Amino acid sequence: MERQSVPNDNSCLFTAIGYCLSSKFELNAVNMQRKMCVEHIKCHSDKYSELYLGKNIEDYCEWLMLDTRWVCF
Repeated sequence: MERQSVPNDNSCLFTAIGYCLSSKFELNAVNMQRKMCVEHIKCHSDKYSELYLGKNIEDYCEWLMLDTRWVCF
């Protein structure tokens, strides 16, 4: 096990997951992971209701794609 610091840039969760998967920091991976989350949410709209997300699915997915926001489920 190794402790690795990641940038505190609102994408730290995605950066950390990407680092665990590839052992390197990749900015493209962050955007890809955000897109994967958006696709998952849209494909499972019955599970991710407005009550669960705190806003409607389209607004949440648009918000999630902003690199100035951190993910919250």
